[in-house]
Amino acid sequence: MKKIVLALAAISAFGAMAMATTIDTSKFQSSFEGFKTVEKVGTSGTFKDAHYTFGKDSSSIKGQLTGAKATFNPMSVLMPAEPITNNMKHAFFETFQKKGKIEVVFEKVTVGDKQGTITAKVKMNGKSAIVPLKYELDDGKIEGKGVLDLNAFGLEKSVLSLTKAAAGHKGLTWPQVKIMFEAPLNN
Repeated sequence: MKKIVLALAAISAFGAMAMATTIDTSKFQSSFEGFKTVEKVGTSGTFKDAHYTFGKDSSSIKGQLTGAKATFNPMSVLMPAEPITNNMKHAFFETFQKKGKIEVVFEKVTVGDKQGTITAKVKMNGKSAIVPLKYELDDGKIEGKGVLDLNAFGLEKSVLSLTKAAAGHKGLTWPQVKIMFEAPLNN
């Protein structure tokens, strides 16, 4: 009986320590990776004009992520080279039917042992879609990622416009975009 009580106490203590870990929200960063060519070559980017708000409960990772919101100005896109940035701005984002900011809200967070999942609602081009994300806690940081499909936002014409404008795509821009975030952890 003593062993069972000690084991339960140890599990509870570990759980309390794990729940005490939080995200350093002041260093939260996000990025994306789009894909081109039949070889599906990736090109990463980010937005200079990005605003983040976090959940009301700052005592745990789940509390910080539940209800967290990110807002991006698409015209502040930053790619590895100026011609790529210009193509993204003018051949892609400017061709949206509905102009405006890109919004992401973390609606549901499931917490596991050093990993979890997030149900994110993404809104762009006047349409919303649910995008599942997974995250891991490792090396003192949280890293999350998921894949959104541009077709879910009615962006087929914008994808085609980018394909035509960007010779480096060799006639193919993939509609899947990897979205990522990371931040250091506080212990």
